[in-house]
Amino acid sequence: MQIPIRMCDARLAGFADVFGHWPVPMEDISTFAAGLIAFNLSGTRIEVEGEPRTEPVLMGIANDPVFIRYSIGGGDIVSLRVTGGAYDRLFDIDPSAETGIVGMDRDRHPKIAAVYDRLKAADPTPESWFAAMDAALLELLPDAKPPGLVGDMVMLVRGADREWGVAEIAERLGCTIRTLERACKRRYGRTPKRILRAHRLYRTRMLEDTIASRIELEPDFAYADLPHYLNEMRRIYGLNRGQLKDDALFGHDFPYRYLWPDGRAVETEDEMEAWHAEMQRRIAAYPG
Repeated sequence: MQIPIRMCDARLAGFADVFGHWPVPMEDISTFAAGLIAFNLSGTRIEVEGEPRTEPVLMGIANDPVFIRYSIGGGDIVSLRVTGGAYDRLFDIDPSAETGIVGMDRDRHPKIAAVYDRLKAADPTPESWFAAMDAALLELLPDAKPPGLVGDMVMLVRGADREWGVAEIAERLGCTIRTLERACKRRYGRTPKRILRAHRLYRTRMLEDTIASRIELEPDFAYADLPHYLNEMRRIYGLNRGQLKDDALFGHDFPYRYLWPDGRAVETEDEMEAWHAEMQRRIAAYPG
């Protein structure tokens, strides 16, 4: 059984990229991306790092890439993947105070609860859930806070094909290094240097997944040498290169069916390339 993944409304691209419906039992799914929000619509069993969880909504909030392994007992899980700044801008959740997987609290997370209620009230089909998700999130957009200095920094480095230094970013944003440091500490509880280190590792690892040769042989290798890269990987992810290359551990062995916003499925490799290009275009056009 394929798992449908759908691109969301273009106006949400600065906050969220895709929705997903997970109807089948899966074990040891692994992610390094913070940003997961999973709505448990059928009371199915979820286990995170070996710990059973029963909350109706689970959020993968983190300041740095965090390795999280979870299992789903089958049922109806509808997921939302948000960008780095969506928690505090769209949902009023302070990312500097949270890390790892947290559960929904109606008093602390009223906007998340409102989205969950809309999904529960929709017809029990992926198409209806995706449409309800779009509608609920679009209603929240007018109240979204502006990204501020930290959001501008993230947007600057996210699509860049080179590394940025803190001083260079501060100059580009028209502020002092100290002002940028205070903004990053206030929003993410991290220094800009640490945020940039995590971004550099993420970008290098994504590149390594797409090339045929070893990443350290590439001309734009982002690290001084291979030991520097491997040590940074262990320091931030807590895993070595071999563990990261394990496809089963990474969750790449699950069959995805990609959908256009109107529900049409992507059928060919050319369409798949166009699907990803359109998602990137939307993210760049709607920074949030």
